[in-house]
Amino acid sequence: MHLPRHWLKHLRQFHPHYASLVEQDDKTAAFYTDRDTGSWIEMAIAEATQLGISVVIEGTMRDQDKVAATLKALRAAGFEVDARALAVHHCMSVQGILMRYEGQKQDRGWARMTTDAA
Repeated sequence: MHLPRHWLKHLRQFHPHYASLVEQDDKTAAFYTDRDTGSWIEMAIAEATQLGISVVIEGTMRDQDKVAATLKALRAAGFEVDARALAVHHCMSVQGILMRYEGQKQDRGWARMTTDAA
């Protein structure tokens, strides 16, 4: 099975309210769809685990318990787990978020803003 790189982060566009939320305020649309898309990603990881498909999971690891449970489930399913972390100064992280937002806004007229808490 071959899936496009980073395909899961594009699930948000399939949320039934995402287009209208982007139209209202593209800076808050991701916040309002986060729980649903997070659930979809969890389901995709569970399905891949059940099917024995290797996965690369990228995220902020903001919920340590969920990260630990996911890694434990993958190990229990026979996967070799390798976790990597990237430490970025807060100012650089915020600058990266803003640069991505402005670039997307310029390229397509709307963008996805990430909250500081994410």
